[in-house]
Amino acid sequence: MDVLPIPVDSDEYIVGASRQTLRRKLRAAEKAGITWRVETSPEARAYLVKSFVESERSHPIARYRSDAPELADLVDYGLWLVAESRDGDPIFAAVIPIAGTCGLLRYFRTIGNGEHQSLARYLMSKVLVDELSRRGVRYLINSNAPWDLPSGLRHFQRMTGWRLARVRVTS
Repeated sequence: MDVLPIPVDSDEYIVGASRQTLRRKLRAAEKAGITWRVETSPEARAYLVKSFVESERSHPIARYRSDAPELADLVDYGLWLVAESRDGDPIFAAVIPIAGTCGLLRYFRTIGNGEHQSLARYLMSKVLVDELSRRGVRYLINSNAPWDLPSGLRHFQRMTGWRLARVRVTS
């Protein structure tokens, strides 16, 4: 499984040479006017899920396209982070169920395609670490099989701190 360790002090996340690209993309996102918010409204969440479904049905890259995305469960999860363009349009969303010190990367995707969506992905990586750290989460787990990820996504994950790990669940 891929795991992202979440530091107690979230500022530590962007320190070091391995995070140079992340820091550069964060500055570019700020310059582009990309903002973010925590979404708590059930009505807004339901509306956004509809836009997620449409985005996945019409994605220009076949690998990321889905004729019938299963996203109805998203509205029930606790942490919703949404990035918006300078115009206020949603361009990225992250939805994370949390249990104790662990979070699950349930949804972490752009809405649409373009440079701003790409920048939002980097910005939201930092925002996600900040929010999870603040909530006492220490590990974020990606349930997708690492061998099923496209090489570009694997590269993005390495740049943003994800590592392969053996996870053992005990009761």
